[in-house]
Amino acid sequence: MIGFSHWPRKAGAAAFAAWMALLVMCLPAEAARPVLPGEPCPEPARSTWTMQESWVWDEVCAGRIANLAEKFGGSTKPIEAAQWPAERTLSSTFLAAILLHDPYRQALTIKGVRIVGARFTEVIDLSNADIGHELWLDESSFEGRIKIGRARAEALIAFDDSLLAGGLDAYSAHLEQSLFVRRATIKNGADMTGIEVDDQLSFSGAQVTGELELASANIGQHLFLDKDAKFEEVNLNGAEIGGDVLMGGGTFSGKLAMEDIRAGSDLFMNEKANFAEIDLTNGDVGAYVDFGSANVTGDLDMGRLHVRGNLNIKDGAHLAYVSLIGARIDGDIVVDASTVTGKMQLEDVAIGSDLFLRSESKLADVTLSGAEIGSYLMIRNADISGFANFETIHIGRNFVIDEGSNFAGAISAVGARIDGDATITGSTFAEPVDFTGAKIGRSLAMARQATFNRAVHLAFAEIGANLDLTEGIFSTLDATGLRVGTEIRLATGAFATDEGTMARWNSPSKLTLRNVSTGALQDLPEAWPAEVDLEGFTYERLGGFEAEPPAPSVPDDSSDAARTQAEPIATDSARADISHRDPKEFIDWLAKQKNYSPQPYAQLAAVLTASGHPEKARSVLFAGKSREWGARAARAGSS
Repeated sequence: MIGFSHWPRKAGAAAFAAWMALLVMCLPAEAARPVLPGEPCPEPARSTWTMQESWVWDEVCAGRIANLAEKFGGSTKPIEAAQWPAERTLSSTFLAAILLHDPYRQALTIKGVRIVGARFTEVIDLSNADIGHELWLDESSFEGRIKIGRARAEALIAFDDSLLAGGLDAYSAHLEQSLFVRRATIKNGADMTGIEVDDQLSFSGAQVTGELELASANIGQHLFLDKDAKFEEVNLNGAEIGGDVLMGGGTFSGKLAMEDIRAGSDLFMNEKANFAEIDLTNGDVGAYVDFGSANVTGDLDMGRLHVRGNLNIKDGAHLAYVSLIGARIDGDIVVDASTVTGKMQLEDVAIGSDLFLRSESKLADVTLSGAEIGSYLMIRNADISGFANFETIHIGRNFVIDEGSNFAGAISAVGARIDGDATITGSTFAEPVDFTGAKIGRSLAMARQATFNRAVHLAFAEIGANLDLTEGIFSTLDATGLRVGTEIRLATGAFATDEGTMARWNSPSKLTLRNVSTGALQDLPEAWPAEVDLEGFTYERLGGFEAEPPAPSVPDDSSDAARTQAEPIATDSARADISHRDPKEFIDWLAKQKNYSPQPYAQLAAVLTASGHPEKARSVLFAGKSREWGARAARAGSS
C-alpha cells in the first residue's frame, strides 16, 4: 500500500479525494446479517420486485410466515388459484434471489423462507442449487414444474397442501433434513430417482398423478406414503430406507415396484390400503411386514424377500395372488381372518418360527412344497378350497390342523418331514389326503372328529411314536409299508358306545395294513372297517402301552388336541384287555380280509401265545386252517 508520506507534493486536493474513494471501494463490504427479534429487516427489497414480493421479503426477513391469503384475501385452496387476487402471484426469480443470492440469503433468519398461499405461474428451477435455509411453500399453487434436481439443501423443504400442477423433479438431490409433500397434489409425476434425504420423506395424504419415481432413493429415516395418499405407478426399486416404510390407508392404482428395496425397520401396507400390483422380489425388511386389512387386486410377488421379523396378512386382508417363492421370513407368517382368492405359492420358503393359517381365513390353492418351517405349521378354523401342496416340506416341530378347518381340495404331503407331531382333529377333508413317504418324528393323530370323505394314504411313511385314529371318520385308509415305532391306536375305551373312543368308518370302507409294522395294536372289534388287508402286518403286542413320552410344548393358542395327543393311554378297561376278549372277536377281525392268507393268523397267534393266551392262539390257528380248507374246497369245486 502506498503511504501518505509518499504522496506527490504537487498533487491537488481533487486527486487525493479520488484516491481515497478508490481505497474505500476496495475494502470488503459488510455482510448482511439476520435481524434480531423486533428489529426491522436490514436489507431493503429490490426495486424491481412487485409490491407483494417486497411485502413477502419483509416478512421472511423478519422471521415471520408470509401468508398471502391472510394479507390479500382469496380462498386457501390451491386448486382455485386462478381466482386468487393478482397480489398473491410471486415470480420464480424472486424466490431464487432470496434463497440463493446475497445479500438476501445472508439476511434470512434460522426460520428460513416460509410462504403460504402463493401462486407461481412459471417453472421454478433450483437445479444444482445450494439451499442453506428451510423452505416452506405451503398451500401454494405451482403451474410450472418445480426443479430441484441435484440440489443440496441443508434444512427442511416442504410443499404441504400445495398443488404442483407441473410436477416435481428432485432426482439426485441431497436433503440433509426432511422433504415434506404432505396432502399435496402433484400432476405430471415426480422424478426423485436417486434422491438422498437424511431424515424423512413424507407424501402422507398426497395425490400423485403420473409416476412417482423413487428408484435408488436413499432415505435416512422413514418414508410416508400413507393416510389416504393416492398414487398411480410408484417405483421404489433399489431404494434404501433406514427406518419404516408406511403405506397404511394409501391407494396405489398402478404397479408398486419395490424390487431390491431395503427397509431398516417395518413395512406397513395396512389400514385398508389398496394396491393393484406389488413387486417386492429380492427385498430386505429389517422388522415386520404388515398387510393388515389391505386389498391387493393383482399379483403380490414377494419371491426371495427377506423379512427379519413377522409377515402378517390379517384383519380382513383381501389378496388375489401371493408368491413367497424362495422367501426367507425369520419370524412368523400369520394369515388371520383374511382371504386369498388365487394361488398362495410358498415353494421353498424358509420360515424361522411358525406359519399360521387361521381364524376363518379363506384360501384357494396353497403350495408349500420344499418349505422349511422352524417350529409350527398350524391351520386352524381355515377354509382351503383348492389343492394344498405340502410335498417335501420340513417342519421343525409340529403340524396341526384343527378347530373346524375345511379342505375342499386334495392334500398332498408326500415326502414331508415333521420332526414333532402331526395332529389333525375336528376338520373336514372332501378329497384325498396323501402322506405317502412322509417321516413324522413323534405321533400322527387323525382323530377327534377329523372327517376324511375320500382316501387317506400313508404308504411307506414312518411314524416315530403312535398312529392315533380314535374318533376319526374315514372311508378308506391305505398304510401299505407304514412303520410305526410305538403303537397303532384305533380305540381307547371299553365299549363302542363310549364317547369318542374309536375310529369310525363310512360305507364302503377299507383299511390296508399290508406290510405295516408297529410295536402295539390297540383296538376294539367295532373300531375296524368292513374290509381290511392285513397281509404282512406285524406287531409285538395287543393293547396299548402304559404311557408315552411327555406331550410336546405348543404355542399358547394351540388346541387341546395338540396338547393331549401324547398323553397316557387308558389300558385298564376289562374289554380292552385281550385276556377278557372272546376268541371269536379275533377270528371275526381276521375274516374281514377278503382273500385268505395264513400270515395274519400266524401273526396273531404268535402274539397271543407270547402274551400267555395259548388257548386263544390255538382257536385262531384252527380258524385259519378252517378258512384255508374252505378256500381249497372252493377252488376245487370251481375247477
